[in-house]
Amino acid sequence: MKKLGIIGAGAIGSAIVSGLISAGTFKPEDIIITNREKRSRLLKLKELWKVNITEDKKELLRFSDTIIIAVKPQDIEDLLKEIKRMVKEKHLIISVVAGLKTSTIESKIGKKIRVVRTMPNIAVAVGESATAIAKGTYATDDDISFTKTIFCALGKSVVIDEGLMDLVTALSGSGPAYIYFLIEAMREGAIKSGMPEDVAHVLALQTLWGASELSKRTNEDISLLRERITSPGGTTASALQTMKEHGLPEIISKAIESATSRSKELNQGR
Repeated sequence: MKKLGIIGAGAIGSAIVSGLISAGTFKPEDIIITNREKRSRLLKLKELWKVNITEDKKELLRFSDTIIIAVKPQDIEDLLKEIKRMVKEKHLIISVVAGLKTSTIESKIGKKIRVVRTMPNIAVAVGESATAIAKGTYATDDDISFTKTIFCALGKSVVIDEGLMDLVTALSGSGPAYIYFLIEAMREGAIKSGMPEDVAHVLALQTLWGASELSKRTNEDISLLRERITSPGGTTASALQTMKEHGLPEIISKAIESATSRSKELNQGR
């Protein structure tokens, strides 16, 4: 069984631990985790999941075959400097750091190391992340398959060309905020028309959840599902026509373009 080291015990690092153990992908004794500060987080993870914890990165790298880097972007420079001499050929490095290119990790470590870049989203906390995976220069197909195994325990994953990562950020990385914005708008629209706030919230949230689940379970084309509940001249058709007249499809398309462009700006040189 491979040994997994996780550097970073924040929201994503903690979610990875809980997801992998809950899914049976890893045994607790095969995972070790460290954190730059807040030892209390490590102690909580040890208590909850019986994993190994350490404050010594040398110990973590000696123990592990695969290293997941789950630190904040502002901490990555110092981390790579610290571990570069400790990284060996046996190690696979999986990064969940937003905007960090595989080539940057490779050059900072200064070795022909296997690196895989991933982009999960906030739903990793409940095991429902949409995660994109991209291969570095020296990573193998087996490395990609192994990474998919990890992130399939935390939701759904897809393999992409790394050049699409800014677009992934705009679609699935920022995407949950778009969905929350839509739920807010649906809820507020119902409230303005006289529905109690608590009722509007439950109905809007469950409607979105149910629609998503139906699509996942039936695997039917989204357009066909939409057409099935859009009777000619009916209430749904009227609502959709209003959305089209106000340019909602174009607005969403432009929003994704804008987020992609901003991601490229923020990640220049990283």
